[in-house]
Amino acid sequence: MSVQAFLAGFSGLWLYVVIGGLVGLASVSLPGWFVPGQACAVAGGVIASAGGLGVAATMLAVFAGAYIGCGIGYGLGAWFAAAKPGWAPGGRLGRWWLYAVELLGRHAGAAVLAGRWNAALRACVPNAAGASRVGWGRFLGWNALACAIWSPAVVGAGVLAGRAVAAAQTGLGAVSSLVGVAALVLLILGYRRWAGARVALAGPAATSSEGGA
Repeated sequence: MSVQAFLAGFSGLWLYVVIGGLVGLASVSLPGWFVPGQACAVAGGVIASAGGLGVAATMLAVFAGAYIGCGIGYGLGAWFAAAKPGWAPGGRLGRWWLYAVELLGRHAGAAVLAGRWNAALRACVPNAAGASRVGWGRFLGWNALACAIWSPAVVGAGVLAGRAVAAAQTGLGAVSSLVGVAALVLLILGYRRWAGARVALAGPAATSSEGGA
């Protein structure tokens, strides 16, 4: 079974929901850092390249998941900031959190756009935007632009990767066929040469035996 045929077996509405849901979870809260949202979006593109999913529909599912997830993340950040003012996570994620808050304070739009391309920022920016009291409408507008750029890019990367795999597999199949044909030709030529040499060696022996008789 070819790789494309195997991938084409993954299809159905449930797959759009799973991809969009995982993409959304990656942006809802800080634990989203550990959710492979972008990898799932790329995988959706790979499956779409094989025909299991529609390319445009996959992009739409990824966009919806990312946009809704960020919106929920913003709301959670605003709620948590009201419940625990000045709170910040510890450890490595805490450094990303402080960086996101600082970036949002200086360049909110750039922070939202950049946050889609980094796993840590993708988890921090929506919560931090809500906690920093970035305007709801301002955040949603920049978030829509960020998701509209990011979704086709990551799904498109998956589509290109899937087509590259298919082309490589087709190329390997052609090379294997050529190698097989070449081996068969060499085998035939080798047999004919061996048979000719055997006849040549047998000729003088047959002649000498006839002369002795």
